[in-house]
Amino acid sequence: MECPKPLLSLRYRVGKYVLEIMLLESERYCLARRGEEIVFGTSAETLNRDIHESALGETVAPFILLKPVNVVGDRSLAEKLFCEYYLRILVEEYEGLRKIFQRNIERLLISTIYPIVARISRLQTTYTWLKIVFSEHLRDNGYYSWLHGMIYSCFREEGFEQFSRLIPLRSLMHLLQDKKGAEKKISTRIATMTRIAAELASPSIIQAIPGSLLIESISYKPHPLLRDPLLLTRLDAARVATKLLDFYEQLYALTGLSKLIKKNKPMTKRAGLVRSAVTLEVSGIRPAVVKRYRDITAFKWIVAAILSLPLPRPILGTRARLNNEYYYNRLLSELGYNVPRPILVDPRRRIAAYTYIDGKDLSIILQEDGDIKSLFYSLGGILASLHRDGVSLWDTNPSNFIYDGKNLYLVDLEQAREARTVSEKAFDIAVALYYSLLYNTKNPAERAESLVKGYMDAGGNRDAVIEAAKYKYMAPFMTSIPPNILEKMRKALLHSALGS
Repeated sequence: MECPKPLLSLRYRVGKYVLEIMLLESERYCLARRGEEIVFGTSAETLNRDIHESALGETVAPFILLKPVNVVGDRSLAEKLFCEYYLRILVEEYEGLRKIFQRNIERLLISTIYPIVARISRLQTTYTWLKIVFSEHLRDNGYYSWLHGMIYSCFREEGFEQFSRLIPLRSLMHLLQDKKGAEKKISTRIATMTRIAAELASPSIIQAIPGSLLIESISYKPHPLLRDPLLLTRLDAARVATKLLDFYEQLYALTGLSKLIKKNKPMTKRAGLVRSAVTLEVSGIRPAVVKRYRDITAFKWIVAAILSLPLPRPILGTRARLNNEYYYNRLLSELGYNVPRPILVDPRRRIAAYTYIDGKDLSIILQEDGDIKSLFYSLGGILASLHRDGVSLWDTNPSNFIYDGKNLYLVDLEQAREARTVSEKAFDIAVALYYSLLYNTKNPAERAESLVKGYMDAGGNRDAVIEAAKYKYMAPFMTSIPPNILEKMRKALLHSALGS
C-alpha cells in the first residue's frame, strides 16, 4: 500500500534496514516494503494515543526515543512527541523505583536517560528487535548527546532549569506529582483501550519487522544498560549494586581490594550468633561489614514480633529493613551521630555493605567486665538525644553500639523508626538495660542508674523512663534472665526516674 504525503516523516536505522515512520493527516495506516526500506504510516492521533495510553501496545512510541537519521516535516512536532512520551515514562518508571528503594527514593539520583533505558529494558522482552535497535544506539556516543539535548529541552519546557545528567529524584518531586496527577484513572484508560481496540487489528509495525531481524534478536545479547538499568542510578552516599556482577566483586573494587584478593583469599567472620552481618577481611584489612537481610538469622525478628505483642512491633520485610537501615543511617549521620558509612547497597538481592568500625561492641565489654558505668551513661545521653530528634532505635541490643575508644557508634539501624509515642522511647531504654543482662548480670541497679542519669542529664523524657519501668517491658526477658535480677534493675530504673 502506497502511503500519502505525511505531516512528519522520521527515518531510523534498524539493523541493516531503514525504517520510515510517517504521521498521516487522515489515513489510519499504511505499510510498504521496498527492499531494505520499511515504511509504516499511522495517523498522528493514533501515535499520540500510543505515546499516552499504549494504544498500539507501545510498538511505535519507542522509536520516538531514537535519534532519527532524517526528519522531513515539522521538527517541533517530533520534539513534542518525544517530550510527551519521555515525561510519561519518567512518571511510570519512578513508580517502579519507589517499589525498590521505598522511602530512600528521595535519596536516589538517576541519570536523565534512566526512564528510557528502563522502559526499553522491559519492552525488549516482548518486542525482541528493540534489543538490537537500542543496543546499537547505546554504543554510539552521539546518541547520548542527542538524548541529553532533547531531555534538557523537555525539562526547560516544564520550567525545570536546574538540569544535570545525574539528578536527585527529590528535585523532581513537584514535576512528578503534577504529571502523575494528570494521568488518567485506570478505569478510564481501560475504556479508552476498548474504544480503540479495532486499531490493533489493523496492520501494525510488527508485521513490518523482517523475519531475519526477529531471528537474530532471539540470541542477541543486549547492551549492559538494557540488562540492568539500575546501572544508571546511585544513592546519595552509596553505590547501587548491579545484578550483572557478584556483590562481593563490586565491593572489592569499591574498597580497592581487587589486587590484594589476587594474592590473598578474603575471609568473612560472622559478627555474632544472632547477627546477619559478616566482617570482610583481606590480609588483615577489614574494609567492610556485609549484611544479608535474607539471612537465616532474620528469623529472630519473627520471634521478637511474637514476644513483643503488647509492645512496639519489629519491621519484618527484608527489603523494608534494608531500606530502613540506609535511611536512618543517613539521617543520623546528618544529625551528627556516629554511624558507619554505607558503601554498596543491593535492594534486589537484599544485601548491603557498610564501613567496618574498629572497636568493641558493648556486649563484648560487658562480658569482659569493662568500664560499663561510664559507657551506659554515654548510651543514656545518646538515647535522650535521639528521642529529642524524634528517632527511636527499637533494637537497642548492646551489640549494636560499638566503642572505638573515643565514641559510641550506632550500627544495625534496620529497626529504627519515628519516636511518636512514649512507649517507643521507653522500649529503647528497657531493651538497652534488660538485654545487657544476657551478657553480664552483675550490678544491674548500678547499670540502670548510670543509663538513667545520662538520659536525664541530656534532657531525656522522664515519662519514658517511668514507662520503661513497667512490667510489660521486662516480660520478654523473663525466660532468659533470673526474675530477681530483672526486678533489681526494674526498681533501680523506677527509683532513678522518680528521684532525678
